[in-house]
Amino acid sequence: VQEQEVGDCECARNFRFGGFLHASDPRSFERHRICSTDFAALQTILLDAMTVAIGLSTTAYSSGISRMTDEFGVANVVGQLGLTTFNCACAIAPLFLAPFCELVGRREVFLSAYFGFTVIFILIADAPNIGAVLAGRLLSGIFGSCGTILVGTLDR
Repeated sequence: VQEQEVGDCECARNFRFGGFLHASDPRSFERHRICSTDFAALQTILLDAMTVAIGLSTTAYSSGISRMTDEFGVANVVGQLGLTTFNCACAIAPLFLAPFCELVGRREVFLSAYFGFTVIFILIADAPNIGAVLAGRLLSGIFGSCGTILVGTLDR
């Protein structure tokens, strides 16, 4: 395999998060080797940041349940349902998202999920009722689970 220089843009376009290295395709080894360490560091930082944000979103929600239930005038148990909704979504969504990542590509799914995970926080913060909060927690769990399933596929 000839050695060639590939810029970060070319590397980012061709390289997928956690792309498998195939022995039958020498170009995949070459592509993996020539990607810059800056690009690999960016991947690692984004994946780690999302993983941390997932854990923090559970903790931040649980500390504000009593104030939220008082504001919406619902029982504390209804507020705790948001914890269950988030955790169930994080548990079930990877069963469907992992195969989807293999079909579409990890990079595309991760970037879309990262964007969705961030936007959902804004929607939850501005929710007019507890139903909107619970729906937001469900979507947050679905989008957030992408970070947990993809962080293990980083191959650097």
